[in-house]
Formats: sequence, structure tokens, C-alpha cells
Amino acid sequence: MQKISLLSGYDSATLFDKIRRKSAGEINQWPEAYFAADQISGRLNDIFDHHRPRLPEIDWDGGKESINEKICLLSSFQPGAKPGANVRVNVLTYEYPFQGEIYLLGCHPAQLVPESPGECFVDPVRQVIAIEYTGFNKSPRQVLTMHRSYLSTLIASYLELKNEFDAFNSELPGFLHKIVEKRKQSIEDMSRILSAMQKWS
Repeated sequence: MQKISLLSGYDSATLFDKIRRKSAGEINQWPEAYFAADQISGRLNDIFDHHRPRLPEIDWDGGKESINEKICLLSSFQPGAKPGANVRVNVLTYEYPFQGEIYLLGCHPAQLVPESPGECFVDPVRQVIAIEYTGFNKSPRQVLTMHRSYLSTLIASYLELKNEFDAFNSELPGFLHKIVEKRKQSIEDMSRILSAMQKWS
């Protein structure tokens, strides 16, 4: 499993701006043949399908909890403890199935998501998000309360992010069309200039 900043690594505005710049750059590199009337529509659809972000589907209702023993560094619980000394602790883990691109699990909506009270991991093979609480054996009731509160905030942020993705994907075709028209006009202008120069020569 790999550690992640669940819905808190980078903002959606940065992601959307990167997609706009990258897709516009690709269109501006198209050969002139792509701008033929029988080519543009298909090429635009390809660009859109390739670049539109798809927010991973997370099954919040299908979450499972488990308590397992884990070996951790003693210094994580007792500052000043002997370096390298280990201790066995009970870890409460919540797992939520997901489907989609892992890197998008780090994206957060315009409003920042509170920091997780536990450690967040993702298992790309099993396709699950795991939230671990290593202090469960010390204060179980407090940990359960923290997780419920965090999960409620997390789901609300996820739904907000989903709305932002839907809005962006609705606007993206119009943005791509404008880039195509601008490049097409530039090609036509250059063609007229070259044609005029040939007449003058």
C-alpha cells in the first residue's frame, strides 16, 4: 500500500488548468489535415475523451472495519524512547472500495479538506482506500468519534469535488472548440498570405 493525502494533496483548479493547457498544446500541434471538415469532430472527441478527468468512484457505504496488530516504532508513542525499539499496537482500519485513477484521489475541491486524524493509504491491487488509527487501543471511543466526524466531512468534500468535475467536463468541449477555431483561423490566414505572396512574385 502507498500513503496518500486523501482529497487534500492539490486543488481542482490546478488540475483543470493543467488539463486546459495540455489539451490546447496538443491541438496547436495538430497537422493541417486534422482541420478538414471530415476530421475535426472525431479529433475533438478523441482529445476530450483522453483529457477529461474522471473522479474515482468511492463506495462509502461499502466500508469495512477491522482491528489488527501492527509493529510500530516505540518513539512514535513515547518521545525519547530507545531508537529502533518496536512496540505492538492495535490498529483500527477502515477500508473503502474505489474504482478509478489513484492520482485523482489526492485532488481536493475549492474548499480545503480537514487533515485526516488517521493515516490514509491506497492499495492499487485490491482497489481500496485504507484509513488507519494506531492509537485505537488507548482511546477507542475518541478514535471512533474522530473517524465519524472526519468521514462526514470527507463525503461532503467528495460530493463537492464531483460537482466541480461535472461542471468542468461540461465546459471542456466548448473550450476545445474555441482553441480549434483559433488555430483553424490562423492556418487560413497564413494560407491567404502565402497565396497573395505567390501572386506578387
